[in-house]
Amino acid sequence: MALTAKDQDEILDSSDAIRFYEAQLENVQDAVGITHESVPSIAHGLAILYEMKAGFQKEIAAYSKAIEMLELAQNSLKQQLGASATHHPLWADLDRQMAKLERKLIRRKTR
Repeated sequence: MALTAKDQDEILDSSDAIRFYEAQLENVQDAVGITHESVPSIAHGLAILYEMKAGFQKEIAAYSKAIEMLELAQNSLKQQLGASATHHPLWADLDRQMAKLERKLIRRKTR
């Protein structure tokens, strides 16, 4: 299936957004570390962008990067909240999204 011009524009937009938010995440981590309250939300947003990119471009690496960002979000929550991190409202969303992406990644690898 060929990509439409609109699809190509969305890929470019998501790539620009990925670069921007990766830089923001790196800046936050360098300045205040993984325990900063914005790390989980930035990492979660990046996971969504990588999932979009993977859907358009069918890139295994983008699925893996999305999973990596979800793991970072969870690790940040663990660092911030300790054992109670699993009770944070975002935790369940991260788990569901990670499971979904892992299934997609397995399907993509078997094609």
